[in-house]
This record gives sequence, C-alpha cells and structure tokens, in this order.
Amino acid sequence: DGALRVSVYLTQPQHVRLSIWKGEGALAALSLSPPEADRLVEFLASVRVTRRRRLETTLRRSARALADSLVEAVSSPR
Repeated sequence: DGALRVSVYLTQPQHVRLSIWKGEGALAALSLSPPEADRLVEFLASVRVTRRRRLETTLRRSARALADSLVEAVSSPR
C-alpha cells in the first residue's frame, strides 16, 4: 500500500527527488544532485545486467542438459 515516487526537476537547481508515499502523503523525501542521480542509474543498470546474466547462464545450462538428454535418448538402444 506504499509507493516510491521518483520526480525529476529540470528547473534550477536541477535534481531528482525520491519520495516514499503511503496513502495520500509522503513519509520521507530525498533529493539527489545530477551526479548523484547518475551514480544511482549506473548502480541500478549494473544490477539489472547481473540478473540478466544469471538468467542467461541458467537458460544455457538447461538447454545443454536438455540437448544431452535428447542425444542420450536417441543413441541408447531400446
């Protein structure tokens, strides 16, 4: 029932504001300067890449295991 709101202010001073909301009111807010916001973007992008790599690795392993099972099933006498 809560939310994280991200607002980008392009007027001077430029900044990004993160606020935590519950219902109709903000419980907390934090402003980030443009360089701080860039660092946050880089961090979030790296986390996403790591998750994607893990998923790709898992899918490759599963595909290899399936291929090995199929080869074994086809080559073994019945």
